[in-house]
Parts: sequence; structure tokens; C-alpha cells
Amino acid sequence: MKRPEKLVTKKTVIFDIVATLIFFAIMFPIVRPHVPEESMPWNIIWTVYTVVCLSGVFFLASCMFHAVLVDQIRRKRKQNS
Repeated sequence: MKRPEKLVTKKTVIFDIVATLIFFAIMFPIVRPHVPEESMPWNIIWTVYTVVCLSGVFFLASCMFHAVLVDQIRRKRKQNS
């Protein structure tokens, strides 16, 4: 029996990780002024905590997008051939 090809490869996971790190770097200065904490250390801690949650959701969404995209492309090729 032939094994199905993987939808997620190392290359796509590395791309998703890099995109997530870029997303984190972009979102950190955006979220920081909205954290209602006066002291600087606590402000940074809560900002990081918030942006890590947002980045986790971004990472999962990016992985799912790649998997669905690859599956659609394969089905389209299969249908055309």
C-alpha cells in the first residue's frame, strides 16, 4: 500500500516559525501601550504573555493554512490529470 505524502514538511514548519517570530516582533510594540500596568517590568511581562498567546494562534493558523493549501493543490492536480 502506498503511503500518502505529508501535508506538512520541515520547510513549511520552519517558514511558519520564522513568520511567527516576525509576527511577535511586530505585535509587541503594538500591544505594549494597551497593557494597563504602570511599572515597566510588569508591563513587559504582561505584554510578552499577551503576544505569546497571539503568536501561538498565528502559528496554528499558519500551519493549518499551509496544510489546506497543499491539500487543495494536490486535489486539483489529481482532478486535472
